[in-house]
Amino acid sequence: MEKSAGRERVVMVRRTSSKELCLISCGYEIGTKNQSFGPSVRDYYMIHFVTEGEGHYYLNHKHYRIRKGQCFLTVPGVSTLYHAEPENPWVYMWVCVSGSLAPRLLEQCRMNAGMPVLELPDMKKITNIIEEMMRHDELSPVDECTIQGSLYLLFAALLEQQRAAYSQMEQSDNRYVTKAVDFIGEHISGELLVEDVAEYLNVSRGHLYELFRRELGVSPQQRIYCSPAAQKYHGIKRFALIPRHSRSPYPRSHASPRKRTLSGHAVSQRSFSHRTGVGPAVKNIARCSGADWNLTVTSSKLEEAAGAADSKV
Repeated sequence: MEKSAGRERVVMVRRTSSKELCLISCGYEIGTKNQSFGPSVRDYYMIHFVTEGEGHYYLNHKHYRIRKGQCFLTVPGVSTLYHAEPENPWVYMWVCVSGSLAPRLLEQCRMNAGMPVLELPDMKKITNIIEEMMRHDELSPVDECTIQGSLYLLFAALLEQQRAAYSQMEQSDNRYVTKAVDFIGEHISGELLVEDVAEYLNVSRGHLYELFRRELGVSPQQRIYCSPAAQKYHGIKRFALIPRHSRSPYPRSHASPRKRTLSGHAVSQRSFSHRTGVGPAVKNIARCSGADWNLTVTSSKLEEAAGAADSKV
């Protein structure tokens, strides 16, 4: 615990080990008429809870007058400035947090760079939680678990006061899909497997497949290869720029297609490629990724191609 001489300010610098929601520091301060912070840029989120007085907050060239019963958010990578109102200096408590879950929790609290100020009907509940966190400043597993639990209770109190609710996509089994999509987006190596996603969610691969087909209309594998990171990694976007007339409907091989014995599945793929200029897999990837593949095939031609394939089988 750090105490500043000459002014009423107490800070607890205690970084927890959670990667999802990590506390960096918390504290309280009684402002003075000359108090000012910034302009400064942080690499974490910081929420100030004003319990008394007034102050001024500047973010993205906008001015917000802050009063008792409000909180305001500073976001990473953005320059901010705030200072007390000289005639009625504020008193506030704050928490600094980071982690992969922090942006979503703040959005659910209706807080972001565009809406950085919230009205809090029950400020006392918030300050009690922060005070409880500050009572556990020792470096021990018990204190870290207590701090981590209090941090979730803090966000729970914010969500409760904002009457937050899950969207339809986030409810029931859709929450698994949302978490899976976020997990896929965070892994840009291009080597992510469906098994990795299923293991992260603690569900079977088959159940994950059914969820994706029902909610998104694509398989988990298609979603992995359709993510922007995977497109860049595998060069799919470069293929999208190849003129249609230069795409060959046949595999590159010295053997003539007529000299091969093709199965029914291969005949269907060959017929589709011959009619559309691309393979079925490429068409599926384009459909789920939203990429511009410059395909001019009408629905009637697709139906004609499907009919031709069925007749050959």
